[in-house]
Amino acid sequence: THSFTRRPLIAATIHSKAASENRGGFFSSPASFSIQFPRRNESVTRSPAQALNACLMKHSAIAALLVFIASLLSLKAAEDLAAFPPAEKGMVRHVLRLPKKDDENAFKIELIVGKTVKVDAANRYFFGGKIEEQNIQGWGYVCYRISELGPMAGTLMAADPAAPKEDRFVALGGEPYLVRYNSRLPLVVYVPEGVTVRYRVWSASAETMEIDAE
Repeated sequence: THSFTRRPLIAATIHSKAASENRGGFFSSPASFSIQFPRRNESVTRSPAQALNACLMKHSAIAALLVFIASLLSLKAAEDLAAFPPAEKGMVRHVLRLPKKDDENAFKIELIVGKTVKVDAANRYFFGGKIEEQNIQGWGYVCYRISELGPMAGTLMAADPAAPKEDRFVALGGEPYLVRYNSRLPLVVYVPEGVTVRYRVWSASAETMEIDAE
């Protein structure tokens, strides 16, 4: 039940049809009952059960909304990957979705492919291998693939054989591999199992400088 504060209330009186049409004299006076409504900003005290039920309904509505949003995002993710086939056996598909930028031509993505291995601290190491760009037939999109990682090579600095080896991320050797920044499509990379794909965002300065003639 609801209980109201002691402030003045607005009362509405409703007469029953039977009472107003008192033909047989059964009612000595018109029967009526009152419904009281709290004024604006009037506080209403709820029972614990009613408060709990209202709280559960509110949280159920929020949960339903979150599930709906998640389903929309999942559908969108499935749609934008329709052109990219699942990874074949022994391979893993990595997907990067980039945030939109005002001038995406001023940015590049560096793909960094490698693996965490135990090496000495004295030398620099790198893996052999090559990132290949592949066209998706019938779609006009591209993906990137590393068919094989290795072998690993490095410098030949003398290292203390007694020193413990450390875990270090060792990447492909060679120049940085830069690709276009495109927030409209996912960036998809296929690599062998156990291989890690990282990335770095490169940005161009808005300032330009003139080269002198000689």
